Amino acid sequence: MGLHQTGYHVHDFRGEVGNVYSLAAADGAITCKSGVVFITKGSAAALTIADPVSGSPEVGGDDGKRLVILALTAHAHTVTRTTTGFNDAGASGDVATFGGAKGDAMVILAYGGKWYTEDLRNVTLG
Repeated sequence: MGLHQTGYHVHDFRGEVGNVYSLAAADGAITCKSGVVFITKGSAAALTIADPVSGSPEVGGDDGKRLVILALTAHAHTVTRTTTGFNDAGASGDVATFGGAKGDAMVILAYGGKWYTEDLRNVTLG
């Protein structure tokens, strides 16, 4: 089993409900579009993430959503976003590789059907 969706939810300023966090204890797909994904796998996790949906949340899109992916284990985890890559960089930026320390993290923002990096801590794109 890959990600475990928790039972904890919050309401944002529009009254919408979203997951506070998910656990990545095994290889698999990141399906949440906002909140925090804690990587807890005891070896290097190979994770994938799909493109967000273009458009505002009012019409079913993901624009403006923020996702934090944080390593709680000291391994060289990877998050792969094929086709468009991160920052719309294509194959030159489709894999985020964590440096291998606890606390390595990436913060990504959804806009126009793409994921853009807001912050990278000991994570490289290639």
